[in-house]
Amino acid sequence: VPNSRGNPEGVPDIRFAYLGRPVFLELKTCTGKTTTAQDQDHERRLLDGWQGGVFRSIPEVKAFLDKIEQDAIPAAVAGPGPLAGQKTGADMGSPSNASCAKLEGVQ
Repeated sequence: VPNSRGNPEGVPDIRFAYLGRPVFLELKTCTGKTTTAQDQDHERRLLDGWQGGVFRSIPEVKAFLDKIEQDAIPAAVAGPGPLAGQKTGADMGSPSNASCAKLEGVQ
């Protein structure tokens, strides 16, 4: 069953390549929760070398992409694979209430 963005169940909202790495972004409101299918898909992608996670604000996504940029040169030397310790967008820090309110106000 497709979700609101037209993706099959569990598939992340946004998927793209960034600096030669496959990336996925699951976009949620401050209180939004992932489904079991999403959790399983995300784990499978992480094990396959994708970078990504659940993001609740624009600053969180920016911090995540900045981290990929910082690690791009060592990763090119070391080869493909997950960034050290990178599992979810939440690892980049929780958004403030102000950033959540601002994000949720955008339609």
